[in-house]
Amino acid sequence: MGSHILIVDDELTLSALVQRRLELRGYTVTHCASGASALELLVPEAQVDAALVDVMMPGMTGIEFLRAVRAHHGPEKVPVIMLTARTDAAIVVEALQAGANDHVTKPVDMDVLTARLGAHLDRRRVHEALHRSEERYALAMRGASDGLWDWDAASGQLFLSDRCLELAGVGVPPATVSEAILLVHGQDRERVKAVVGALRRGEIDHFREEVRLRDRGSGVAWRVLTGVPVRDSRGALRRVAGSLADPSGTRLHDDVTGLPNQNLFRELVRSAGARVRRKADLRHSSDALVRFFAVFVVRFERLGHVLEVAGSAALGPILREASQRISACLQGEHLAMDPRSGDGEPTDGPVLTELAAVGIYDLAALCEKIASPADAVRLGLRLAATLEEPINVGDISVRLQPAIGISLGGPDERAPEELVHEASTAARAAGAGADGRCVLANSALGRSARERLRLEADLSRSLSATPPELAVHYQPVVALQERCVVGAEALLRWNHAVRGPVAPDLFIPMAEESGLILRLGEFVLREAFTCAAQWTAGPADRGAWGGRWPGSRFRRMAVNVSPRQIARDELQQVLDDLMVATPLPPGCLELELTEGILVSNPERSQACLSALQQRGIRVALDDFGTGFSALGYLHRFRVDTLKIDRSFVAGLPNHKTSCAITRAILAIAHEFGLEVVAEGVETEAQAEFLANAGCHLAQGWFFAKAVPPTEFPVVCARIDAEMSRAAWTLGASL
Repeated sequence: MGSHILIVDDELTLSALVQRRLELRGYTVTHCASGASALELLVPEAQVDAALVDVMMPGMTGIEFLRAVRAHHGPEKVPVIMLTARTDAAIVVEALQAGANDHVTKPVDMDVLTARLGAHLDRRRVHEALHRSEERYALAMRGASDGLWDWDAASGQLFLSDRCLELAGVGVPPATVSEAILLVHGQDRERVKAVVGALRRGEIDHFREEVRLRDRGSGVAWRVLTGVPVRDSRGALRRVAGSLADPSGTRLHDDVTGLPNQNLFRELVRSAGARVRRKADLRHSSDALVRFFAVFVVRFERLGHVLEVAGSAALGPILREASQRISACLQGEHLAMDPRSGDGEPTDGPVLTELAAVGIYDLAALCEKIASPADAVRLGLRLAATLEEPINVGDISVRLQPAIGISLGGPDERAPEELVHEASTAARAAGAGADGRCVLANSALGRSARERLRLEADLSRSLSATPPELAVHYQPVVALQERCVVGAEALLRWNHAVRGPVAPDLFIPMAEESGLILRLGEFVLREAFTCAAQWTAGPADRGAWGGRWPGSRFRRMAVNVSPRQIARDELQQVLDDLMVATPLPPGCLELELTEGILVSNPERSQACLSALQQRGIRVALDDFGTGFSALGYLHRFRVDTLKIDRSFVAGLPNHKTSCAITRAILAIAHEFGLEVVAEGVETEAQAEFLANAGCHLAQGWFFAKAVPPTEFPVVCARIDAEMSRAAWTLGASL
């Protein structure tokens, strides 16, 4: 999810536009009109990730507000960007001296603002990641309570505590890592050198090695050497800190795999819970942006039988191979599960925090930043598929039959022992075969996740269901000046065989996330082409539309396009096939894109728009006015139509701001030579205002809801008749 941004500015209109634009890019935004009220979100605890602060405000100025914030939080903790006038050079210097991270001049260029804001948030995340690495190291050290050592990779200096020197059996501390390696027994020395090389190359994020050290006499002493690296923002090694322990002391790692054992894993789960609760407190706990963390326990049902055949020596190689597969699967998940995507922000998906060995045949994984229970289950299923692939042990290929249990942690405080136990119980249920190979621990969250997955499966099945469950309905588009229907927008409807009608707001985002939107989008396009071809030609029974079906009057079929469709080359191939099989008059098809699609990948979007328009397909920019950068993109992307968002239409004709924004959009459209469609028209007063303001087209419940294609001609006839009798007159200017 996006970061939480605070806007402190007494200019309400500008703040509202900036807020809308940032929210479209995935940020959570809070606005305060004064510095005094904004301080409550930052003092004493910071409840936001960054702040945009106007310099000139009544009461507490922006500089005074900045100084109050810096008394509690440094620039790396809460980045502050000042909003200034172009002539405020002296004030900019004063703000920077007071601790501002940056400044942006008014009127705000959103491209500049979002670029600078993103850069400061990136630096903040690096600082936070470093803090987490150090926290993790400190946690492991508290559990080990052995000799401590610290290596500065840049300078080469090595520090060893007194206890570390005692366990190493030396009086004079080695000054460098090279000198320390000479203390290692010759048969283990190359292994330690290999670990140091892997740390430098970034191939490992911790290590545990049992090595022999030469003591002061002629014998050797076994010691456990552990370490955790700290890296900079580019991944370069900065420091390595660790411990030297007597094997007879408290053990934190598994002997067979070298992974953290159950004791350390529980402490890591405890720390993950504390991080989630801290974020929940900052976002008032009820905020849906608070994410979960998941504990996965993996059991291998056939491992005991495999070891009877392959021998007990195969246990280590098998579990190490399995742990490598788990790591590869979960660490790549942020690339494979990109939900958004069209907000232009870096993907912030699931993060694998730790792997562990929690039983003789059981492995565990801690994964943070889980967006929903359904995502956790989907991740578990993918993990099961990865582990079901055969593992080679010598000349034997074995299948381990994984069973995966999942428990979810959230803002509520739960003991790590409880979470691990829940996941282990769920893994046993998965192994019994009662609920499949992956089971989410029985809870309200689990039921919700299973319900969502069932609904996704039903949506996939609905594409070929008999009788059909999916249908395309059509909402008339009315020409306000001509007072008649001239087109339609195609809208997908799902009538579930058991549940009945399912709201588009529920199943469309689900289809986007799962990838089903590609098949649904093609289905809608095929249906829309068929109806548009019929209505532009006119039906055989011309009496169906009030006795006078004017085929030439129907000139627009609008279809929504998702970000996933734009990102795939198949869309253009589908359109080419449909245009050959079902020819439409030039300019009849209009594809509706949201501004977010253009912003997320401008180069890709520009190429796609050009390809569509070369085919004679019109392009409409949906929800225009809700994003602050929309004006900036109009000169870059050639579109044919703007759609005024229903949030502005709802305030017409009495809300001054809605009226002003609507007139401004119409003026911009006329200047660019674009048509305008107002959506969400629900009253005659709204329709009259839009017509007199110069709006070309409109749609909404005032005219008609979306109806099946068989009812569309009858509904259009009624609209034509009612529009011809409308009492209001039309104006010719803005």
